[in-house]
Amino acid sequence: MEPLLVVLFAFLGAVIACFLLTFLLVRLAFNRRNDNHPRLRYFTSGDFKGLSAEPVSFYTKPRNRLRGFIYCYPENRNQELILFSHGIGAGHQAYMHFIEEFARAGYVVFAYDNTGSQCSEGKSIRGFPQAAIDIEYALRFIEAEPRYAGQPKYLVGHSLGAYAVLQALGSKHEIKKAIAIAPFNDVSEIMGAMNPVFRTLRPFVNTANFLRFGSLAFSTSAKALKKSKVPALIISGALDPVVPPKTNFEVFKKATILNPKIEYYLVEGQKHNPYLTVESEQYIIEMILSKTAFMDRKAPKEVAEAHYQSIDYSQVGNHNPLLFKKMIDYLNRG
Repeated sequence: MEPLLVVLFAFLGAVIACFLLTFLLVRLAFNRRNDNHPRLRYFTSGDFKGLSAEPVSFYTKPRNRLRGFIYCYPENRNQELILFSHGIGAGHQAYMHFIEEFARAGYVVFAYDNTGSQCSEGKSIRGFPQAAIDIEYALRFIEAEPRYAGQPKYLVGHSLGAYAVLQALGSKHEIKKAIAIAPFNDVSEIMGAMNPVFRTLRPFVNTANFLRFGSLAFSTSAKALKKSKVPALIISGALDPVVPPKTNFEVFKKATILNPKIEYYLVEGQKHNPYLTVESEQYIIEMILSKTAFMDRKAPKEVAEAHYQSIDYSQVGNHNPLLFKKMIDYLNRG
């Protein structure tokens, strides 16, 4: 065989091997459900006196039933609806204090669990672009509800949910405004930040995501914002280690320098959850995020039990009042 052909076949073999390896790693990374942790407490509407919670469900693609609730305080509700998209991990119940703040401000809040999360169907979460598919079908569902026909609709999301919100801005749905907290720009880039192997195999990661999600694999948040005609407020914690402002927030600002509809707010001294107080976020990091894996896998049973019993849940839902005022004022403005 000619040496050139040997080199060519060796190259093609290496490419195919890298792709198959990447495809397997991507599937393994997302081949799980994101359910609520059985040892942690999650708040519900019952924890907030007078908060109404109407159960709803709808189908997404592929055919999984997603479940959620329409929350409001009946005595002070208006007809303006916020569609809320949650972040990676547990479902929307991890954000109940967040949801309640907007309901208390008079909004109706439609919050659902993504594919493979908590109350919703799905053998796995499938991948980050699935959140963008889910929010599309959530919008279709709510727009088919006669009571909300023609009413102003807002999108609010955090982290993965914020990415989904920004992807939805280019849709044909009527969206009045959007708020995206800690959105990431590029799916393959954020996967690379999670695991250096994905950074090395980034071109193959894009290909693997394309085979599962089509063009969503290449749709960055910066591109979506640049083309958007929907006013949006982008919020980031200046110290966010999960979605660093330098490779996300600052990229958005440069991309939208000619789009006056996009506003930005960098929350100094805060990390990935800038809607919390500094103290509340640090408490969650120290008592839950940094210890759960150890307590579940390595700690003696009595140590784990003592730890979970010691968590002070009055510390986990304390919100940054200045940021909430800014967000609600933004929605109320014009």
